[in-house]
Amino acid sequence: RRAFTLKDCLMILDDYHPLVRKMDAQQAENKAQRIIRAYANRTGRGRLNPDASEKGRYEPRGMLLITGEEIVSLQSTQARLMIIEISKGDINVAELSELQAKASLLPHAMCSYILWIGEHIEEIVRIFPKHFLELRTKALKGSHRKLCEQVAFLQFALDTTLSWLVDKGILSETEAVPISKEGWDTFIKLAQKQTQRLELEDPVILFKDILHTLITQGQVRIEDKTTAEIVKGNKDGDLIGYCDDSYVYLLGSALWHSIQRYLIVEGSHFPFSKYTLYGILRRRGLIETKGSRNLIDVKIRGETRKVLKFLWHHILENEATEATEPEDA
Repeated sequence: RRAFTLKDCLMILDDYHPLVRKMDAQQAENKAQRIIRAYANRTGRGRLNPDASEKGRYEPRGMLLITGEEIVSLQSTQARLMIIEISKGDINVAELSELQAKASLLPHAMCSYILWIGEHIEEIVRIFPKHFLELRTKALKGSHRKLCEQVAFLQFALDTTLSWLVDKGILSETEAVPISKEGWDTFIKLAQKQTQRLELEDPVILFKDILHTLITQGQVRIEDKTTAEIVKGNKDGDLIGYCDDSYVYLLGSALWHSIQRYLIVEGSHFPFSKYTLYGILRRRGLIETKGSRNLIDVKIRGETRKVLKFLWHHILENEATEATEPEDA
């Protein structure tokens, strides 16, 4: 309701910080996820009255600003944010103190800006669609597809603010140009840095990283498809699959059990269900499938088993295979 009421205003979600108890941390994460997605998607939470009639929805109509030490998980949620990391020395304390000493003037400046927006709203609405698309297209290179929209919105807002300052004689047009360029460069760098962060949150990368860790720590093992020789892992580790010279055949349930056990010890959880993960692996062409089935039947040592079938280089390092591959493979 507050997000609906604060139209065209900032709503502050303050001090999103790490929590000691896992249950408390999960509850805080769930709330943050819901609020962020509501703002990003402009969707309200539907409710019904006791007689099943619509109670009404309150879609967020402003902008959300979150402060804190923690960042929400889930790649798709992070892509809906523009994350700004602040370190010691990033803030010019002298300039901040000067602004704080003049805090009484800030409401007047904001009032001037709002009145100026009202006077020029028709022109702003007219130029926005074309200019926004141009900025979004320009920002697309090297950034996540959702982040280029964030860059476009922020740059349009900065240029609008600069137009107000020029019109009021605070800045000249010559002085406004480098500020606009500096803003663009800053937004692009933020988007590129966040794109790199999002790549690390990729579920496939997370899946591979956990699998490699389990093998390295000897918690699991992969055996040769025909000889039962251990190819990867430790003899005391749980059996999660088989391999031959070309393919790795992972047992879905055994693999998922090992991943979940590892994450419980880590105090974390996998962001997707195993079936959603299988679907992602399928869409990226990392597993061989049959019809609509992600788990396929393969005969191993006389028994038919349902497995995820990977090419070696799609899932694990295979020194022998890599050594014989042509250079342009």
